[in-house]
Amino acid sequence: MSYYDFDKVDLPIARRVEKEGIKALLNDESDYGRYAFAVFAKIINYSAFCVPKGFLKSNRY
Repeated sequence: MSYYDFDKVDLPIARRVEKEGIKALLNDESDYGRYAFAVFAKIINYSAFCVPKGFLKSNRY
């Protein structure tokens, strides 16, 4: 197996996310932003699905 040197990928959105946070990516209208939003939405939906019904009502702080 051999390895090759390659140039670092320079994405302007990555620099914005480093400065402004994940919200900059999720609100971005580029392909990267739309993809990140779709993945994030699926993760949140799945997480909510995994929480048992009544959990939030019975465990109020």
